[in-house]
Amino acid sequence: MASEDRDPGIPPADRASYPFRFGDFVLHPSIPGVARVAASDDVRLRVECFDSVSQPVALDQWVLAKDCSPYVLSRESRVFWADPDTADWRAGRVVGHDGRDYFVRLPNTEFDLRISGEQLRVRWDRPITDPMDVLIVGGNETGYFRDARLPLLKDLVAQRGACAGISALLSSAVEVHPHQVRAALTILGDPVQRYLLADEVGLGKTIEAGYVIRQVLTDDPTARVAIMAPNTLRRQWQRELRERFFVNDFTQAVLRIGAHETPERWADYRGFDLLVVDEAHRLVEVADASSSPYAELVSVAHSVPRVLLLSATPVVWHERTYLALLHLLDPDIYRWDDLAGFARRVETRMTLARAVFSMDSAFEQLLPTAVEEIAALIPNDPRFRLLADSALKLLDANGDLIDQPRRPELAVRIDGLRAHIGETYRLHRRVIRNRRQTVLRESETDATLPFSVTGRRRPVMLAVDEAAVEAGHDLLLAWQSRVAKDLLDRRDDDNAEVYGAVLGVLASRAGGSPVDLRDALRWRWNVDLDAAARAGLTADEREALHAAPLVASETELDVSVSEGGEARSDAAVARLLQTVARKHHHVVAFCGPGLLAHRLTDLLRQSSDLHVAEHTDAIGAEDCETQVRSWMDHGGVLIADDSAEDGLNLQIADVVVHCRLPQSPNRLEQRLGRVDRYSSSGHKPAQQIIVSSPAGEFTFLGAWTALLVNGFGIFTESVSTLQAGIERVLSEVWRNGILDGPRGLADAVEWVHAALVDERRDVDTVDMLDAIYESTAGLRDIANAIGELEADWRKMQRALSVYAGDGPGGLRLSVRESSPTSVVKYGRGPVPPLMTPRLLARSGIVGRQTMVGAFNRSVALRLPETRLFRIGNPFVDLVADVVAIDDRGQATAYWRQHSGSAQAFFGFDYLIEADTSLAIAVTDGNAQSKRALRRQADRLLAPFMARVWVHAAGGVVNDEDLIGILNQPYDPRRDLNINHNRASVLLDHFGGRHQYAESARAADATARDYAVRSADLVARCSEASTAATRSLAIARAQVKARQAAGRLLNDTESMLVDVDIATRLTEALRTPTVRVVSVTCCVLGRLLAGVGAG
Repeated sequence: MASEDRDPGIPPADRASYPFRFGDFVLHPSIPGVARVAASDDVRLRVECFDSVSQPVALDQWVLAKDCSPYVLSRESRVFWADPDTADWRAGRVVGHDGRDYFVRLPNTEFDLRISGEQLRVRWDRPITDPMDVLIVGGNETGYFRDARLPLLKDLVAQRGACAGISALLSSAVEVHPHQVRAALTILGDPVQRYLLADEVGLGKTIEAGYVIRQVLTDDPTARVAIMAPNTLRRQWQRELRERFFVNDFTQAVLRIGAHETPERWADYRGFDLLVVDEAHRLVEVADASSSPYAELVSVAHSVPRVLLLSATPVVWHERTYLALLHLLDPDIYRWDDLAGFARRVETRMTLARAVFSMDSAFEQLLPTAVEEIAALIPNDPRFRLLADSALKLLDANGDLIDQPRRPELAVRIDGLRAHIGETYRLHRRVIRNRRQTVLRESETDATLPFSVTGRRRPVMLAVDEAAVEAGHDLLLAWQSRVAKDLLDRRDDDNAEVYGAVLGVLASRAGGSPVDLRDALRWRWNVDLDAAARAGLTADEREALHAAPLVASETELDVSVSEGGEARSDAAVARLLQTVARKHHHVVAFCGPGLLAHRLTDLLRQSSDLHVAEHTDAIGAEDCETQVRSWMDHGGVLIADDSAEDGLNLQIADVVVHCRLPQSPNRLEQRLGRVDRYSSSGHKPAQQIIVSSPAGEFTFLGAWTALLVNGFGIFTESVSTLQAGIERVLSEVWRNGILDGPRGLADAVEWVHAALVDERRDVDTVDMLDAIYESTAGLRDIANAIGELEADWRKMQRALSVYAGDGPGGLRLSVRESSPTSVVKYGRGPVPPLMTPRLLARSGIVGRQTMVGAFNRSVALRLPETRLFRIGNPFVDLVADVVAIDDRGQATAYWRQHSGSAQAFFGFDYLIEADTSLAIAVTDGNAQSKRALRRQADRLLAPFMARVWVHAAGGVVNDEDLIGILNQPYDPRRDLNINHNRASVLLDHFGGRHQYAESARAADATARDYAVRSADLVARCSEASTAATRSLAIARAQVKARQAAGRLLNDTESMLVDVDIATRLTEALRTPTVRVVSVTCCVLGRLLAGVGAG
């Protein structure tokens, strides 16, 4: 719990020379907990680990003596020994030691025994497998411990069931949304965790990756995780992971956030446990696999077992980029040298997608033709034929619907047919892509918190009437007219496209001060490197400016600018920003590449009292992060160049001012995506303002704005899925601009709009195959299960606080709640925690910050860096370890005063869960595979607890009134705790210890048999098995279909393994494991004369 906590049982000693003897206690790095020396030779020790009286030797192995440390049992250590007189096992707690002898106190007494250490046994650090042993040997404790332990154990099991074993879904301070939960379930429930997360912008890919990162660290607190992100986003990642996913809780882990810009350092991440690559598409756009930075990325990705690639850019239309990404995930199936074959598969799938898209229940006459077209592409898919026939049966010979009231049924069958094809014929099964429209539509009907985005608004044009600003627009027009005249004179329309590319670059520097525009021309004319740097020209832009031959007349243009003119143009834009900022709280001014943003920042800071923040390449990533945080906290105006247009979350903005517009709608989409994102508070769409010219559409800026608004429609809805289509029309747009000036852009509105309508239709057809589909029909909805769990947070708080607190049966920690914030703080109380020394020592690595947090999720969302007390929180997990390992509360015995003659009952609390042993047998059996399979199993059958009472004389107790009496909490005013001194009262009732043990074992067998045959368990298992069988049947059909469709896809082998695993999990569902986690012996009746309660 605190850094000063240390295990006091390890004295300083020279391991090499320590004289180990028979019966000594030792620690060894490979052994979980305390072991005991059973034999030795010159250099080795044979050590044993004790689990229970029924398994006194749970582990027996030889180890090197030099690797062992002597261990002295500390106070409160729970010990077991065989009574030398009766051979019965006894239990007690260490209260001191003298040399190799220990003083041991029996439960519920003040009497101590002196026992030689070689007679004692101490449990290893593994959960107790059978509390019956504790009960039978008389190690039971007061009922207070049971009553404190069981509610928390039930709550921990309920949490595990709700999240299907992925505790990061609960312990992360984020809102719960189904599409993000499904992504995490898909990844973390897969033994092969290598995925491309390709959700559209603003849907929370960072959240999905954050879930995975936290879960990897939870599973292995010493894990090594590397994140690669653009330098400007590294600190945002750092902040998100710290404030929402609490990665700093894992002090033994290694977390590195590297930059895209430093591939020479990536070799340091080779062999890490998880690699996350943000904006991955940026790193794979290379000519061949040996080019940097892709070559360095391949080297790292292929050395790491888990890989997450994040990219909102749709890559299906860019075969080379798509193949490059998939090659990072699986180099054997997606070979770099098979681009031609990959392109053919993409094209064939496009044909399939078009046919699927044409299936519409509203136009049933087209269905027979569409079905036959699809059948020709996938002739060996019997499930497709079955689903298709079920839909066609509703039509007559002419293709008309036989019975109009059955049209909804036809729609359902067509949806099932589409879903089958979509899931079966996805190009790669480890690509997760959620569409914005799908998520928003799903959110309207889902029981969880709605997922909403801020949305978009058509822009308002605000003209800056300043001659120095107009000079820039006039310069661009003059350059275009000279080039157009030259092309016309030479009748050289063929080269218009390359000059159009130049126009696009120059237009992106027009607006505000013309300095950046003039610098771009200086680069074009004179190869002025300094000018190119000042204008922020990228390598592609520099190449585009050089690709078009110089026109003699263009170099005659005057690109000089007076200091006064530059100052006046900046001042005019600054005045506009001041006016806007004084009416709004959070304003973002996008200036694009170049020096405009930096100049405006300096001017506004000098000339106004506004809070002005800056995000530019000029000040560096660290200062950018600091200033953005300041702007978020205090408001004002944030002035940004193009460094703020990727990945940055600026959704708090209420106004966006575009001082310049980029040359590509795709770049503008990235910019708008900074503010059109997820909004938990119903934030209205930010107002959009474009700084324009009084000449309006007679300038390139005005005409380009009109085309963006009315042709591309980018200020109405996201065009992120249309990037490939936009690229195809963009060169023609700027070609028209170079030939016809601003009118050429304005005249393109209609045909651009039509082209993008066609593009959207094509994208929708492909997304039906590539978007994430759920082949888990009927399985538990984990997001809804979490939502239901979260609603009962007060129950979680009571359970943890009672068990951890200083009340009867608690661990004696202090519990304090802040009334204004509802933040709860756990800490050390005035007395030592009631925790075994080994666990107390382990608590030293649990940071104090994990012991301060909230139970109500809304509190954690409102207060940054406020942790949630859920499984996955290291403090909660430590307490859960105590619940599992410490035997207090696992065995209880008492005599409850009641009328009538004495009757004995045994109560058993069982943990019931799906069996994964069969499925594990077909994997490599490593820890990652076991965890993934446990999560799959928990999703099929949520673990739960059940209590069964059995009469010692035989038979399960079914009388509800009697069960109510037996279930009442322990109360010393009424109940007699059976301690060592009172054991005879209990044993005499049974006729002796042997009969007591036999009766307890028989009762356990009766209760266990009843539990597995109970209506509740049978119903749960049957429901899970039915759902799993249905899902499995679909998966088997998909495997066969994929095998028969080799020309479409080629990653089927891994799915065969998945189906084998699912088969074994499904088979095991009807025979779940039933494990006793608590046992109680209660004698109900009148107490004997002279024996009082307490």
